[in-house]
Amino acid sequence: MPKFEKGNIPWDKGISKKEFLSHFKHGHPMKGEHHTVKTKALMKKNHWSKHGGHAWSKGLTKKTDVRLASLAKNVSKTRLKLHANGTLKSWCKGLTKETNKSLQSTSTHMIGRFGYGKGQTKYTNKIILHHAKVMQEKMKNKAYAKETFSRLHLSARPTSLEHQFQSMFLKNKINISYVGNNSFYVNGKCPDFINKKRKVIVEVRHTKVCEKLNDETFSSYKRRRIAFFNRQGFKCLVFSEKSLSNPEKVINSVKIALHTSLYKHKNND
Repeated sequence: MPKFEKGNIPWDKGISKKEFLSHFKHGHPMKGEHHTVKTKALMKKNHWSKHGGHAWSKGLTKKTDVRLASLAKNVSKTRLKLHANGTLKSWCKGLTKETNKSLQSTSTHMIGRFGYGKGQTKYTNKIILHHAKVMQEKMKNKAYAKETFSRLHLSARPTSLEHQFQSMFLKNKINISYVGNNSFYVNGKCPDFINKKRKVIVEVRHTKVCEKLNDETFSSYKRRRIAFFNRQGFKCLVFSEKSLSNPEKVINSVKIALHTSLYKHKNND
């Protein structure tokens, strides 16, 4: 047994057992009344997590769970405070791979670590174009489409743009329903808003999304979507974020479309 050097005194020297236990709210830290029902439940969760189980917050977000919302709020406040007084700093703040060797090394190391289709679209790669066509045919099967989208857990809908248009329609009592959460399909494609009785579809798309994801202009995207839904027997209106600057025009366009007779494509007349 190691000898205590001079001045090295145990922190609990001279403290009685009663005084020692008074430091702990639930009694002794390792035995006795410490093992309450709440503690046992916590231990069970930890055991479950360590042996392949998922965390208690699995599938929850700060929007759906009060505990996570409170935690996120407190963490955000603390981080902002630490950033403000200079205690917490991001080591790469304001640096780029052109000005910092570490970032340059990381960037070089990550080259080629993504899929072959990184930065390519179905318009620039034959393989991706082939898979896109195959998937499009598969998605025409309603059961397959529904199962596919349910597995993707697309819970981030509506998007911010869709939410703005949805609020506008609700405020003006427009009889059109939001289905952009993959709750309705038209020949394998999911519209944003629809009136099934009047066969009217409203699509909204951010211009930057068209350029980045679809590799096309908004005008091209608009023509393509209108042509597709017209072939399915629907009248289609497509708006961008720029249309929000003139909400009256949007409302009037949708009202006119809804109050006309059921739309029939020219080829079916």
